[in-house]
Amino acid sequence: MDNSEKKSTFVRVLLILLSLMLVGMISFNFYFTEPKGEIGSGVITLILILAVLVLSESFDNFSVGKLVSISREAKKKEAEVKELEQKNSSLLNQLISISNTQTQQQNHTNVYGDYHESSSQQKANSQIATTSANKNDVEQLLNRIGDSIGINDYEKLIIKDLKEKNLECESDTAKVLIKHLAGTQISLYFEIINQDIFSSQIELLRALNDSIPEGRPDDFVDGYVSEVISRNKEILGDWTIPDYLKFLYQKELIIQKDKHIAITNYGVEYLVWLVKSGRSRKNSL
Repeated sequence: MDNSEKKSTFVRVLLILLSLMLVGMISFNFYFTEPKGEIGSGVITLILILAVLVLSESFDNFSVGKLVSISREAKKKEAEVKELEQKNSSLLNQLISISNTQTQQQNHTNVYGDYHESSSQQKANSQIATTSANKNDVEQLLNRIGDSIGINDYEKLIIKDLKEKNLECESDTAKVLIKHLAGTQISLYFEIINQDIFSSQIELLRALNDSIPEGRPDDFVDGYVSEVISRNKEILGDWTIPDYLKFLYQKELIIQKDKHIAITNYGVEYLVWLVKSGRSRKNSL
């Protein structure tokens, strides 16, 4: 650690001296070279070099190419989130539309056919006219999303919301749409998490995942977090261990158990989602 700090101080001194020399050259060229006050290509070049030196010292890892790359990646993530939100909205609209249709059919009182048919004949004709959904097809559509604690939680919330609005949610079509909507919502939730999470926080989740269900002792987590903060002091500044863990607690990815910290079901599902979706999160943190 001491050698690294000495090397960093030495490099900074050299950068300061070089910057001062460039400032002197710019000033001399601007005030003492005829014609005075002219900003030529040489001065512009020196100013650009000086700007690069200042920015490289201000940031941990400065690169124009990386800035463009980060910008493109951010736009790509925003597009993916917007696409998921549109799918979410579309599924919800379809679900509400089908529920309204079911309600209208149940409230429909017009009578068709022979008025003199017996009640048993009317029931038989009604069953023939009504096409029941193929159970195998329904199961296949439901299995496309799969089952998990997170998806089941979202399903319950959607069903509760529909029932509060007196909308039908028991038909096979409604069940399929609810399942797909729940899958879309949890994918959107993980996509939002993935935009803000640190790479080191993902590695911590993986370490906790290896110790299910008891988790890791507080000392292990504190040591890991302290090392990350120390290694990224210039970026994290005065961050504390609670500051670092706050995001993981807020997103329900970890939980405190006695003197241990364990990964939650949502944390496990987020790691699975990373693998299945091919997502990655690589940054200096």
